[in-house]
Amino acid sequence: MKRLVVVIIIAVAGLVAYNYFTTGELKLVPSASLTQEEKEVKHFEDQFLEAQRKSLEGSRGASIGGIDTPADVIGAMREVEQIEARVTALKARLRSESAKARADELLGRIETFKKEHD
Repeated sequence: MKRLVVVIIIAVAGLVAYNYFTTGELKLVPSASLTQEEKEVKHFEDQFLEAQRKSLEGSRGASIGGIDTPADVIGAMREVEQIEARVTALKARLRSESAKARADELLGRIETFKKEHD
């Protein structure tokens, strides 16, 4: 009985992981796959998350170890600004309302991030 439960848990976790990597949504059963426009916005969302991580690592290194890492933080901020410009350009040509909403949400998160790190 315990083995059956473990197998079911592993199968559900595998299904959720598969759905996340194919649709970009953390769901057991995906509602629908992303449109091409939504995939483009998701690509920029992923890039923004990576730039946030780089900025955090640069800040953490400077505060914990006394390591001078302003180049890491500055590089991450430049990357965020480039992503913002690309998302703004992408938003101008989006047709899908869901993709536009997702782009607006990303631009809002970028703006918040920039305000917090000025």
